[in-house]
Amino acid sequence: LFLRATMTGGDDNVLRPMATSNVVRRQP
Repeated sequence: LFLRATMTGGDDNVLRPMATSNVVRRQP
C-alpha cells in the first residue's frame, strides 16, 4: 500500500502509514 500511495502522489509518501491508507482508500 505504501508504494502504491507513494506512486499516486509524492506528498502522500511523507504522510504516516495511517494517512497513506486514507489516500489509497480515496483513490483505489
